[in-house]
Amino acid sequence: MLCVKTWFLVLALYLVAVCTLLSPGAKTSELSFLSDIDKRGVDGPAYRVGNLGVSGSELLRLFRKHLVQVVARTDGDEPVRVSPYYDSLREYLFQGDEDAACSPHRSAVAKLTSNVNPIPVHSHNDYWRSLPLFEAIANGASSVEADVWIVPDVERAGEKALAVAHSRAYVDPVHRTLDSLYTTPLLRMLDQVNCGEAGDANGVFFDSPETTLFLFIDFKSPDSGLIYQLLMEKYLKPLIDKGYLTHFDMQQGKLVWRQITVVLTGDFPNDLGIIDRDVGLGYLGDGKRYVTLESSIVDQSSTIRNTSVMAASSFSQMLERCGSSEIKVVWRGRLARSEIQCLRSMIKSTQEAGIRTRIWGLPNWPLRTVKTLWSQVIEDLHSDVLNVDDLHLASRRF
Repeated sequence: MLCVKTWFLVLALYLVAVCTLLSPGAKTSELSFLSDIDKRGVDGPAYRVGNLGVSGSELLRLFRKHLVQVVARTDGDEPVRVSPYYDSLREYLFQGDEDAACSPHRSAVAKLTSNVNPIPVHSHNDYWRSLPLFEAIANGASSVEADVWIVPDVERAGEKALAVAHSRAYVDPVHRTLDSLYTTPLLRMLDQVNCGEAGDANGVFFDSPETTLFLFIDFKSPDSGLIYQLLMEKYLKPLIDKGYLTHFDMQQGKLVWRQITVVLTGDFPNDLGIIDRDVGLGYLGDGKRYVTLESSIVDQSSTIRNTSVMAASSFSQMLERCGSSEIKVVWRGRLARSEIQCLRSMIKSTQEAGIRTRIWGLPNWPLRTVKTLWSQVIEDLHSDVLNVDDLHLASRRF
């Protein structure tokens, strides 16, 4: 009889707990910011809460889950730029720039990456994501990629700009430019956490300020010389002026690591006459080279000394050098021992030259094979950066 009473007591407590969790008040803490997200003063302008106290992928989940409520509380006259999701999150991150100045704990970096550990992951085709740049670093990815195309500058007649897109058909020269999606947000984020002593080098990861963010610029338009000129004079110059870019000091003959490390990839001009413009003085004439040139894992002979910190090759190209193929690996579901030995030798040779490695073009299906190959790339091949499309899955791997 006692056992029956105990059982009924446990059941009753369970039902009470379930009802409590399902009641409207149970989600008050999560939804409280929504009721205040658009408070209006006497003059009408809206303002957003200062800090939700949630960061990383959890912050993105919160905004995505309650996107309808967030958008409903914004001014209906505001034009959509990238998307309601992106626009709302960006507004939250950067609202009150003046108040966050010299207050790192109230900065966009704190809001986005507090409690986020950086991981050696490259956000492949980052600009395709719902939240370019923000989604990557919120998941800890320490490397992002932007494909750039030359387009007319919509704000300055007769001038050129760089738009970010995978192909020319998807170019948006108004809202998806290199500065709007990448260089300007990075500049604003770094300004908020580098306002103390001269020489501060706080990066985009709040709990790991010394970690550099690799920014890959993939040259797509045929006129690579013009892309590089625009990149240096229009987009990177503000970051250079603040001392935020990793650079090679030509006088001292050494690399100086900073918050952002720019890596040129794709059809970039592999010619120091263009990259440095004045050999020995650098493009800006200050004796520094502010970009690095991606080299090849399978062919290091083309690498120009002191220009590369990262080498990359495709998975299929590397397998071909080893007398195998991607089809064989996918069919088997994993790399064979002989393939591991061959691939590892190429990676080790590159690393011994002081250059990190990234293998791109790994299969993205089936999922079990993807997970197995990721583990082999990290644990068996010892590659430095994992090239991924699924950031959430990758963040759980590390």
